[in-house]
This record gives sequence, structure tokens and C-alpha cells, in this order.
Amino acid sequence: MSDSPKSVSPDERATSAPVPLSGLLDAVISELGLGQKMAECRAQLAWDRAVGTQLAQHAQPVKIKRGRMEIAVTSPVWSSQLSFMKGEILKRINLEAGSEIVTDLTFVTAAGRSSTRRESTGGGRKTC
Repeated sequence: MSDSPKSVSPDERATSAPVPLSGLLDAVISELGLGQKMAECRAQLAWDRAVGTQLAQHAQPVKIKRGRMEIAVTSPVWSSQLSFMKGEILKRINLEAGSEIVTDLTFVTAAGRSSTRRESTGGGRKTC
């Protein structure tokens, strides 16, 4: 006769405490090293709330690398205007994201960007 897998008795199951799913997900994210990437994604998704819809129509985050968020702007005029607001924008992004993720902002006009850089998808949905 073949060996069957060992079954766990109800008493054995009762001795191990249930683990909340959120704790399990946090452990998996940490083990895979995805925590920083998820934090950066939260910061990018917080952009519209941090700057407001009118400003977001002219400037959108493209990527974050080593705490520096690159923002694509529609014109050099918007780049200049946003440069003056950089400190306040940084505070708002990090507040919306829940921690200090972004340490600097760089503004580039859409014409000055490389075609290999990631774009936001249509319909107001962003990718991280």
C-alpha cells in the first residue's frame, strides 16, 4: 500500500494562530524586495491629489529613481512655475504617499524626453 500524505488533526490546526492576510502580504513584499518600488508607485499615484487637477493637466510624473521624481511638463513655462513650487509639492506628495519617498523633483518638457521613458496610459490611469 502507498504512503498517503500526513493529515493535520483539528487539534494541531487549533494550536497555530491565524495570520492576518495583510501581515502575510507585507512579509511576501518584504521578502521579494518590492517595498521601495511600491512606495514609489504610491508617490506617483499621489501626484494628482498633491498638486490638484488643474496643475496635473500640465505635469505628470514619469518615474522615480533614488528618491528623485521626474515630471513631464507641457512647456518650459510650466517647468519654471513648478520649480518655484518644488518645496511645497514635495511636502504634499510625501504627505499623500504616507512617508518621505520623494526627495527631489526634476521637470522636463515633453519634447526634451527620450522616447524610451515610460508614459502614463490613457484615460487618467497611471502605471508604476
